[in-house]
Amino acid sequence: MKKYILLLLLNLFASTALFAQISVKSFEVLETDLEATTFSPKKDINGKNCAIIKVFTTQTGFSFDNGALGIVAVEQKPAEIWVYVPEGTMKLKIVHPQLGHITNAEKDGYYWFPEGRLKSGVVYKMDLITGVVRTIVEEPKIQTGWLLLSSTPTGADVYLSQNGQDETLIGITPLSKKLDYGMYSYRLKKFNYNDEVGLLEIKDESHTLNIDLKPIRNTSTEVPVIKTEENPKAVIKDTAEVVKIKKEPIFKIGVEGSFDYANIASHSKIAFGIGVMARLGRINSLINGTIGLKYQYAQASKEVSYDFLDYESYNTFKGKAKYSNTANEIIIPAIVNFNLKKVYIGVGYEQGIAIGQKESYTPTGNDGFDLDVYNAITEYNGEKVTTVSFPSSSIVAQVGWLHKHYDLKLYYKYNLSNSSNSQMTIGVGFGYYF
Repeated sequence: MKKYILLLLLNLFASTALFAQISVKSFEVLETDLEATTFSPKKDINGKNCAIIKVFTTQTGFSFDNGALGIVAVEQKPAEIWVYVPEGTMKLKIVHPQLGHITNAEKDGYYWFPEGRLKSGVVYKMDLITGVVRTIVEEPKIQTGWLLLSSTPTGADVYLSQNGQDETLIGITPLSKKLDYGMYSYRLKKFNYNDEVGLLEIKDESHTLNIDLKPIRNTSTEVPVIKTEENPKAVIKDTAEVVKIKKEPIFKIGVEGSFDYANIASHSKIAFGIGVMARLGRINSLINGTIGLKYQYAQASKEVSYDFLDYESYNTFKGKAKYSNTANEIIIPAIVNFNLKKVYIGVGYEQGIAIGQKESYTPTGNDGFDLDVYNAITEYNGEKVTTVSFPSSSIVAQVGWLHKHYDLKLYYKYNLSNSSNSQMTIGVGFGYYF
């Protein structure tokens, strides 16, 4: 029986200790403490020194109340709290947001001082027994949900970004991934299909999204080529990728203009031409050829000095004469070209067909003496001034630059029609191929 009574008393004591969060252990006067009068005094509304209650505790966050007289000041000190109260204060209420009220207070919640009214300028010590307040910081629980993303067709790369950050690859469709609640921007990428972009929000346990991908329309002349043993030069990054190789047409028509300068049979010759050219073979192939039909206007001229004897007056006249030969020609070039990466070189043959030519003589500088007898002048000094013959045939060597539609070249011609005379023909041409 005594054993059960002892256990009951122990349980009651434990329960009382559990709920007794604030209690006053002792209250006494510190007779030798001069803080209230000398070192740290404060005045009440009547101009008298306050009494100081030094509350000894390791806890903080208390609030104090002494009724109608009011609290003058509260100062937190290491391991104690100084409460300044007016003279005549008889009670004190102590409250803590976690620990509660004083457990050994009166029914009105105040602890009544055993000393009665507190005196001015006197320091009192109140020793508290309290529970321990511990601060526990818990991270907020982040809510998450499942993203269930599929596409038609499947196998698209899925990129996500949030709050303006860079896109991150999170997988391929079909995709199931757990994400934090929030708004996301997405991008789906698949070869030969347009990118699909949009926004999605994770706010429930799961979010389902299905996206139809749209194929890219092929409007060019490019053809897909798969890397095989027969085509080892096709470079691919993975087995699913198709490499596009530009398929150039084997036949192209273009226009070309040209300018020639020559020194043939001591004559200066210039020629302008324009015509239609046809290119046989792809531009990017090692060898291709050109054949054309051009119209060319050419003029060769030479100026000579002479002495002329007038048989009637036996006077000798000095003069100059300009001999020229003009012609309209049809030119047919045939050239074989060899590609050297950035430029090409070519060699071939060019045949001219004269459709009209005219020789002319113009006397100049003869002191006003009008000469119109061509043979008399040309044969006077014992030799006849020869003129350049048309049409012409030539061997052509050229170097050029060809890019897509444009053709720019320099060429040299060896004239076979006047091979007995020293000559040099150089020219420049510009073409455009459709």
